[in-house]
Amino acid sequence: MNDPLQKKLKENRKRGVRQKLEQELTSLRSKGLHYKYGDADESKRLLHTVLSYDEKKAKIELEMETVDEARQLVLKTINKLEPNQLTSHIYLFHEESDITGALSMKVSECVMHMDELFDFIQYEDGRLMNSFMILEPNGRFAICLFHTEYGQELLYVNHQVIE
Repeated sequence: MNDPLQKKLKENRKRGVRQKLEQELTSLRSKGLHYKYGDADESKRLLHTVLSYDEKKAKIELEMETVDEARQLVLKTINKLEPNQLTSHIYLFHEESDITGALSMKVSECVMHMDELFDFIQYEDGRLMNSFMILEPNGRFAICLFHTEYGQELLYVNHQVIE
């Protein structure tokens, strides 16, 4: 396959996936969520960074029974952020982030629409890509609630994640 054709196919796939996501996000937009898509390549790089982050003291293994418990834990963890970080933009990763780019929004927007965002990422499916993962694009902080084979794992880093 030649390069221009591959590029066109990639663009068409990205457009199709974004149209699907836009339909899924209609109710969130109507409730006032403001977001944009981050760069797909940057999203892949950031996702790889957060998935390979290996500072043991930043991770806590958990076992939660309900999605509500998971949401409450994420909110409690977000409350640990510095006040100026609440206005920062973050990337929220979803199943198609590698194609469309992660959703970029302010932390405060994420908090305001937490319930719907958990539904959007399909957290209840219990797979790694349905984990709740937010990362400040410059790597200054990350809050991730990963699904693991044994339960959940909270990653909270409030210092430079990306070297």
